[in-house]
Amino acid sequence: MKLLFALLTAVGLLCLPCTLKAQHHTDFFPDSIRAEFPQDKGLVIFEMKRYQKDTRFIEEFSEMMQWLLEYVVKASPANLKENPKHVIVRLKPESEKMIIAAGGAGTAYKREGEKVEITLSDITPKTDLIIRQNVIEQLLPPGWEVTIHAQDVIVHLYAATFEGLEAIAKQDLKPLVATLNADEGMKGIGKNRIEARFIFQDNKLSQHVIEYKYPGDMIAFDIRAGVGIYRERIYPELTFSTGLHFSDRFSRTHQRFDVLFNSMFFTEKQAEGGYETNVNSFLSAAYGINFSRSDREKWTSIGVGYLVHGRGDYFEGKTMKFFFQSDIGSPKLNLIPEFYLTDDFKKFQYGLKLSYSF
Repeated sequence: MKLLFALLTAVGLLCLPCTLKAQHHTDFFPDSIRAEFPQDKGLVIFEMKRYQKDTRFIEEFSEMMQWLLEYVVKASPANLKENPKHVIVRLKPESEKMIIAAGGAGTAYKREGEKVEITLSDITPKTDLIIRQNVIEQLLPPGWEVTIHAQDVIVHLYAATFEGLEAIAKQDLKPLVATLNADEGMKGIGKNRIEARFIFQDNKLSQHVIEYKYPGDMIAFDIRAGVGIYRERIYPELTFSTGLHFSDRFSRTHQRFDVLFNSMFFTEKQAEGGYETNVNSFLSAAYGINFSRSDREKWTSIGVGYLVHGRGDYFEGKTMKFFFQSDIGSPKLNLIPEFYLTDDFKKFQYGLKLSYSF
C-alpha cells in the first residue's frame, strides 16, 4: 500500500505542469460556402458545422437580412449610409421553456423564443488585398461588414456600400443550395468538409466551384517511459507504440488503433553480490476513443496483450494482460491499471503503472 500511495502522489505532482497543453487545433465550422456578387461589390461567407443540417439557414438568409437591415436603419442616425460600420448580430437560440402558469392542474410551459442582439460600431478604413501567383485575387476597399453568430453557423458579409448591402440582402440563395445539394460529391460526403464558391451575375448563379476536403487520418508513432508496481515490486518500463489514428470532420483525432511493444525491467539483487535485470515483454493491441469536444484530447482506451518474452519467476507459463487507460488531466501522463492472467491463464494478478508519452 505504501508503494501504491507513493505512485499516486507522483501522479498529482507530475500532472501539474502538463494540464494546459493542447495537442492539435479543432475546426468547429469545417464547411465554408462563399457567395460573391461582383455587381454589388460584395460577398457572403457561411461557416457551418454541418451544411446538410442548416441548408434552410441559407435559403432564408435573404429574408433574415432584410429584416435585420430594417432594425439597423431604425436604430441609426440619418447619415447612416455615409459611414460604413461593422454590424455584429448574435442570434440567441430558443430557451427550452419558461413557466406561464402553475396550479393544481399542473404546470404549463412555453418556449421563450429567439432573442437577437445587434451591435453597430465604427470601422477604421482599411483595404484587404489577396495576391496569388502575382495576380490580385481579392480586393476589398473600405466598406460595410456584417458578422452573424448563430448556433451552428457564422456568417461574414461584406459590401462596399450600404446600397450594395441592401442589394445582397435581396438576393435569392436558393439556387446555391439546389446546386450544392445536386452535386455528385454530396452523395458520399461522409466526414469530408465542403469548400464551395458561387458567383452571382444579374441575380442569377453564373459560376461555381465545389470541393471536398478529407480531414486526414494518420499513422502515429509514440515512445513512452513509465514506472509500475507488480507483485509488490517497482519496475521501470519502456513502450514503443504505432497505430492508425482517425480524425472526424472537425479535424479532431477521434479514434485510434494501436499496437504496443512494452518491456518491463525487473532488477534483483544476487546472493553473490551485484544485480541482475530480467526483461519481460508484452505485445499488445489497444482501441481508444477521444471523448473531448475541445482542443485538448481526452482518451479512453482498452487493450489486451500477450507475453512474448519472459525471464525470471514473475510470470508463469502463458500469460495475458488486460489494461484500461483514461484521462487523468494531462495529455502526457496516464495512470494505467493492468490485470494479468498468468500460469497458463489460471492465476490472476493486479498491476498499476504510471506512463509518460514523449
